[in-house]
Amino acid sequence: MRMKWGIHVAMSAVILLTLTPFARATQITSGTVPVTVTLNASVVESISLSCTPSQVNFTGNAGTVAGDNPVSCTVSYVLNGQTRTFVYLAAYFTQAAALTGLNAGDVIQNQNILASFDGSAFTACNQSDGFSAEGCDPAQGWQIASSNQSASLWPTGTQTAGVRLEINMGAGVPVDTYTGTLNIVSYAP
Repeated sequence: MRMKWGIHVAMSAVILLTLTPFARATQITSGTVPVTVTLNASVVESISLSCTPSQVNFTGNAGTVAGDNPVSCTVSYVLNGQTRTFVYLAAYFTQAAALTGLNAGDVIQNQNILASFDGSAFTACNQSDGFSAEGCDPAQGWQIASSNQSASLWPTGTQTAGVRLEINMGAGVPVDTYTGTLNIVSYAP
């Protein structure tokens, strides 16, 4: 009988030791009402622009002289497709004298600079484009993307466009070395 009693005590100890981890594993909570955390995310609109090369050279003395390289611009955009419908590229000078010479008074006026967007007709750079009265593009700029495009390009996408430049030397442009800055911007009204 002592042996049976010893077996019962041993079995009881094994059962208690086996159940002890389960007793420790029961959970306790902070209550029946969970604490809520509000999550907020803001996805902001953006447009980035990169253009290469950063320098175009002209060499000539009469007639229309083409720039040695077209300017290739890449525009990446993330827009609110409900409020934006177009992305434009605009090129402009900040003053009427687009290029100034090393000799005082030598200038090439902006209307002598011609620009072509992706093979379009050349336009004189004396247009009003919203950034300057010395713009090289139509009133709003050259359209490079719109809401009419496929979903893969609107309202998020990347477009590449080329701008070719020429100088109409015409009569009266003095022999000199000229420099100037053309500003290029992309925007979504």
